[in-house]
Amino acid sequence: MKFSLVIFFYVIINYTYAQNYIDSVLFKNAFIPNKIDTNGLKQGLWKETLSEEKFSHMIVSYYNNVKNGQFRVYYKNDGIAMEGFFKNNSLDSIHTEYYPRGTLKKINHYLDGFLNDEQIEYWENTNIKSKTYYVDGKLNGIYTAYYKTGGKWIEYKVINGVSEGYYKHYYKNGQIWYDGQKLNDKKEGKWIEYDIHGNIIKIYFYERGKLTQEK
Repeated sequence: MKFSLVIFFYVIINYTYAQNYIDSVLFKNAFIPNKIDTNGLKQGLWKETLSEEKFSHMIVSYYNNVKNGQFRVYYKNDGIAMEGFFKNNSLDSIHTEYYPRGTLKKINHYLDGFLNDEQIEYWENTNIKSKTYYVDGKLNGIYTAYYKTGGKWIEYKVINGVSEGYYKHYYKNGQIWYDGQKLNDKKEGKWIEYDIHGNIIKIYFYERGKLTQEK
């Protein structure tokens, strides 16, 4: 029993040390040797220069020439632009993006390289900008966008990347601006336009995205 406990704590301590080492390298942006083994395969942490104008470099973990594990992308000012995980060269698990000043920009969830689950995007003032859901890389569920001040702006339903069902557009005071339905990403049926106080301005009728009548 004592021997098992010793082994357990030994593994935990070494894992913690390794993780802290990786975090320290990633955070402090230390020198990284970019190791290639005797078979010509990339191993361990690599620092790679990026061609995108606003980004400086990426620190990423390789195993046998395949991206596996944690990575970080840096702005030219050395601030973190994004971070997440690779699994067999594909994005996997949580992927986080930041604005150049360091505030949170977006949280994504990936599974085998495809967006899955909830995606949340933020304004630079930290208010939520949008919420949406993905299944195997396609929008599925309710998409909601918000004004920079925090109120709801647009809300509609998406099925397999296509807008289907209700669609609502809001004024900044929370009152509905437009209310209607979409079919195959096109306006369909009756749409109502309201003023900022909730009074009906006009009613529109659509067929396959084409306006057929208004009153």
